Amino acid sequence: FRNVVRKLISDLVTYGNAFAQVVYVNEEIERGGKKKGYKGPKLVRISPYDIVFNPAATSFRDTPKIIREVITIPELLKRKVRHGFDEEAVNSLIEYRNEVVTTNTRYSRKNQQYVPAGFGSLEDYLKSDTVELLWFYGDIYNKETGEVLQDRMIVIADNVVLLNTEIDTWDGKPYIYHSVWQAREDNLWGMGPLDNIIGLNFQINHRENAKSDALDKMLLPDKMFAGDVEPIYDDETGQTIYLTSEGGAVQELRPDTSFLSFDLHIDRLERTIRRAARLPGDLVGFRSAGEKTLGEVTTLIEGAMRGFVHKAEDFEISLLQPVLEAEVMLAAENLFEAIEVPGPTEGGISPFIEIDPEDLKVEGTFIAKGARRFARKLQLLTTLTQLSGTGLIQIAAPHISSKGIAELVAELSETRDLGIWGEFVALEEQAEQQAIAQQLQRSVAGKVAEPTLEEEMIDQALNEEGLPEEGGDGVA
Repeated sequence: FRNVVRKLISDLVTYGNAFAQVVYVNEEIERGGKKKGYKGPKLVRISPYDIVFNPAATSFRDTPKIIREVITIPELLKRKVRHGFDEEAVNSLIEYRNEVVTTNTRYSRKNQQYVPAGFGSLEDYLKSDTVELLWFYGDIYNKETGEVLQDRMIVIADNVVLLNTEIDTWDGKPYIYHSVWQAREDNLWGMGPLDNIIGLNFQINHRENAKSDALDKMLLPDKMFAGDVEPIYDDETGQTIYLTSEGGAVQELRPDTSFLSFDLHIDRLERTIRRAARLPGDLVGFRSAGEKTLGEVTTLIEGAMRGFVHKAEDFEISLLQPVLEAEVMLAAENLFEAIEVPGPTEGGISPFIEIDPEDLKVEGTFIAKGARRFARKLQLLTTLTQLSGTGLIQIAAPHISSKGIAELVAELSETRDLGIWGEFVALEEQAEQQAIAQQLQRSVAGKVAEPTLEEEMIDQALNEEGLPEEGGDGVA
């Protein structure tokens, strides 16, 4: 799931559009009496080049869609059972391809039509091991019967209808979702962050190329010949010598060197490009001119992040939220027994949580709060940091809970699971430190009171000689 979401974010930044579909898969493999593999809803990325829809529709969810998919023949045969493809249609498709492999001459004229139009050979495609599937989702009008077929899913390959059935969802709409970087007026196709800077980028390329061309003219200038000039090329040195008749001449036409000092304003255009793409230099680590206080730096970073937080919030609401809802609905429809899944990490350990089919059938909805929560945390942490350095915090100190401040900082800094927060943990560690210090002091004092090894050896020698000990009266 994470890898697909990363690709969707890349599509959003590169193309300005991200498309995703939620499908139910069964990838379990039974070996040795045990089943291994994934079984459940799966998020699939759709390339912006593989989907067609009506861009003038009121909403992406209601407009008909055609999705292109290229698979192999073995995969087609596997899906025949999984998706319920018409077996007769699949066999007809394979027979049609076998006729081409046997070099049937009736396809030669079609080949002649495809090649001049810029396409590959139709015969090469039919002889390959791949087949192109076109998935249609939406309403379609039947010209033969005059009937409108609503909420249909139709699969076509090589002019053969493999499947024509009703979309099996609660509202008749496919689990296909779309997110844009920047919405356009009266157009469902969105704009990417680079679309606004195409003209500016052209200016930079044009000016740099013009300067490079001028430098080339300086190094290899054009030449003007006067009279009868005969060029002689030396193969060994690679030089060209010009022989002229009497009165003839060869003159180099060098450009004016003043262009070398001309200001192309490339840096100004690059700054404009960063602002147009909502990527100021401060955000990517390049310091802007002028001295700034901590509050000013924080304000600049917050302003730079605001645009990205808004884009992330829109991506969560338009794509991630409905994707998660679709996965839960698909799991509820296809889950018939309790399963165990990894839960939230606690202290580096992921406990398993048991999910019952009834747990997924409760009424409710997902609310995307990731980006908004991040922005709110950043704002609160910045405000708390600024207040801690003012006298206002000292005035309000009698009315502030130290436990509450600790809980707030742990939540905002997302360090609750690192083991550095605890109720009165500093006092406990301080008491433990004092106890260890006292124990060390008693140990040192005991060692000082005890005689050293040298003193014990002297006492032993005196006792053996029968001499009076130090401090005695000297009487035997």
